[in-house]
Amino acid sequence: MASLAVTEFVINPASASRLISNPITNNTFFFFCFCFPKRGASLLLKSHLHSASRFRKANATTSSSSSDQYDQRQQQEEENFQDEFVSLPAIVPNGPIAIYGLGGGTAAHLMLDLWPSLKLEGWEIDEILIDKVRDYFGLSDLEKPTATGGVLQVHIGDVFSPSEDASGRYAGIVVDLFSEGKVLPQLEEVATWLKLKDRLMPNGRFMVNCGGIDGVSDMTYGAARPKSMNDVWMHNSAIRALSEAFPGKVSWKRMPERNGENFLALTGLLPDLSSWSAAVPGHLSETVKKWKPCAPSQ
Repeated sequence: MASLAVTEFVINPASASRLISNPITNNTFFFFCFCFPKRGASLLLKSHLHSASRFRKANATTSSSSSDQYDQRQQQEEENFQDEFVSLPAIVPNGPIAIYGLGGGTAAHLMLDLWPSLKLEGWEIDEILIDKVRDYFGLSDLEKPTATGGVLQVHIGDVFSPSEDASGRYAGIVVDLFSEGKVLPQLEEVATWLKLKDRLMPNGRFMVNCGGIDGVSDMTYGAARPKSMNDVWMHNSAIRALSEAFPGKVSWKRMPERNGENFLALTGLLPDLSSWSAAVPGHLSETVKKWKPCAPSQ
């Protein structure tokens, strides 16, 4: 289906042995591996822990204690695109944030962990996946309000379907829509973004997982080699489309090689990086400084 979203559960090798040996979670592990190969679940083994089954909901009532809990959990983890989504609330107006491609709820867990008063709306096309994630990966916990009113509202449906009540609704929209390991083709079309941007309130922003370089080896750019590494974003179709839809108001960064080298895009004018850095905890305070404006070298 066109708007299928891929979920990644990334499990520490040490945790994987415990997961497989556990008679309860063992069934879940194999269920997601073999029953959802094309329905939105992709289980990956990496050198760090980013499994929805490992996240606990924050019970903190202040932003400082939430920050401490988030930072403690992140100390042993590497930079991950899901973490980048957590930095979005710091640079958007007050208001609900949508997640297009909720999948297993990893981003929602992380965002409510750090911002426990946040109102989230998660969209996922695969109802069966959501049911299983509720049962086995704690998504249902996020659908209960926190002590400070934060909550996740889950929508089952196609994010590209017209919605009359979505106009100007969201302070921010996280977009993480993939199928068969590739970004959805709709996200590579300018017309898609021109329609979706009407859903943002004034000064709202998109943060988008744009996938990798278009059909080019990680080792070479061939005849289309960019003038500089600052231009490498031009080899990503989704960022090019965003740049046309939001002229002069798109920034980009690329994840490290160990995390797949995916591109991320952010709409709106590039925030003041020092202020943004000061508003987020731990390693995020450094990673947000890596955003760059999409401006071809002369």
